[in-house]
Amino acid sequence: MKPIRIASSSLCILALTAPVLGARDPVGNAHLFATTSSVIDETVSLTVTGAANARFILVGDLSPGPHNTPYGPICVGLSPRARLYVDSIRGMGPRLNASGSFSFSGHVPNRIALLGLRYYLQAFVRDATAPRNLAHSNGLTLLVSTHDTNLSSPGSMLEARALHSATFIDSSHVLIAGGGSGTLLAPVGTATSEIYDVNTKDSAATGSLNGARAFHTATRLADGRVLVTGGVDAAGNVLMTAETYDPSSGTWTPTTGAMSVARAGHTATLLGDGRVLVTGGTSSFADLATAFGSISNGGEIFDPATGTFSGAANNMASRRLAHAATLLQNGDVLLTSGFDGLSIIGTPTVTSSAEVFHSNTNSFDRSSGGHSVGNVRTARAAHTATLLPNGTVLLAGGASGLLVSATNAAEIFTPSTGSFAVTGSLPDAKAGHTAVLLPSGEVLVSGGLSGSLASPTPVASCALFLGSAFTPAGALVTARGTHTGTLLPNGTVLVLGGADANGAVASGEIYSR
Repeated sequence: MKPIRIASSSLCILALTAPVLGARDPVGNAHLFATTSSVIDETVSLTVTGAANARFILVGDLSPGPHNTPYGPICVGLSPRARLYVDSIRGMGPRLNASGSFSFSGHVPNRIALLGLRYYLQAFVRDATAPRNLAHSNGLTLLVSTHDTNLSSPGSMLEARALHSATFIDSSHVLIAGGGSGTLLAPVGTATSEIYDVNTKDSAATGSLNGARAFHTATRLADGRVLVTGGVDAAGNVLMTAETYDPSSGTWTPTTGAMSVARAGHTATLLGDGRVLVTGGTSSFADLATAFGSISNGGEIFDPATGTFSGAANNMASRRLAHAATLLQNGDVLLTSGFDGLSIIGTPTVTSSAEVFHSNTNSFDRSSGGHSVGNVRTARAAHTATLLPNGTVLLAGGASGLLVSATNAAEIFTPSTGSFAVTGSLPDAKAGHTAVLLPSGEVLVSGGLSGSLASPTPVASCALFLGSAFTPAGALVTARGTHTGTLLPNGTVLVLGGADANGAVASGEIYSR
């Protein structure tokens, strides 16, 4: 068998619910695995599994699917460059063994020109129980790499982005919008956006925003559109504008009305009735003093039916920037901590207060379920707040203290009592990280920034939270902060962009439990 010119593996799970996009989870008893990771000038090993002693086909191509065949759509393109590695269905090559598997290896040539090359593979196994007696394996996208990693490589975005947004628009596509080369203290926006395809793990450009934005919010509305609010443009101006993305046309349209004030570093939360609550943020990034002196305590609500914003019935108890907003199971929104201004010596201050927005009255107060809401145990900003399956909320990390440095502190909010309680700490201190609830009930915390707000250092560490404790969960290939983390339909987590030690990056990674 000739060498296979491929490397580091990345599973391509494709959607049955949208057959025009290709095959997804295995159809029938067929699976394809990369059993070793490999790099240039090393070896990659592949394994096909299915019914014992079954005949099978293994096909590879430089072009992705979908490709429609009489046996259903497949995720290999079948271009003129496609190759059959095994075709024992027609008598060319071995069958699966008595255990229902077949493995083989190939060498990756030592050619720098291969870097970034994607190669697509899929197996088809005779299976009397499958439609038309042919089982389809999952697709496998192999990406040529220069390093060995247990994290799959999903490919890169079209451009480097930090402080951007990533929003699922359907079961197979993620909208990536705005962001740029800036930092938490000096955001710089871009107007470009792109679509990441979960099936092929490639990105393609889509319509540009009407205004460059970073440190903005993006919220998927009930009708499938995506609402983007505020942010910082390319010149450092904070925006009060908002716009919506229509996946059917790939275009952005300004909302009928703008927000009442300019906001960046704010939150946007989809309410149970389809409206969107927008809170806090700053109206200027002209300089440190202005940014932290212009923090808002206001909130407003976007109505998709009218395309307009209206003010909440009252203001929040605290001004908040880089805070967290979490939709509780009862429909209220918990708002926690965040920057609230400057100290007398000119350093940013962080509030320990928490409060709740009640969507039935459009008002803020410090009560939840008939109980008073206490203060957080550790005042923090640029932290994460994750709703757990039992209805409690996990607060993790963030920037805290007189020197505004990253913390490893974590705590749990219980709505039935309105109280916060300390829980197990993160393995290391971080802010500007991501936290994603996995189907298992665990929370994956990835990357982030260590050190102080004035001198942050990107970190690669990841951790899993379950019950009352964190455990280390390996490391990202690229240390990064201010990135995005998105749960994919197959239960893995897509990490995109952010900033490493040299600035914004375009690379992505996939975490698999």
